[in-house]
Amino acid sequence: MNVLSGIETDRLKAVMITEKGIFGFNKVNNALICTELDECSDSRLEIIDTQPDRVTTAVRKLQNTLFAQEA
Repeated sequence: MNVLSGIETDRLKAVMITEKGIFGFNKVNNALICTELDECSDSRLEIIDTQPDRVTTAVRKLQNTLFAQEA
């Protein structure tokens, strides 16, 4: 939640399978909504933004978070 909240984009949508359950995320106008889901076949993320720099920054933040947890 903290990482997704800190990402600046026009729109973010995601479905993530985690150790704590399956969650759907929707972020518009800096408001992040999280919904618990019953099932999903895989995790996925969509970032929409008119500024390519912000998409690149968002991807780096997500990669740093993912790889930091694997170490």
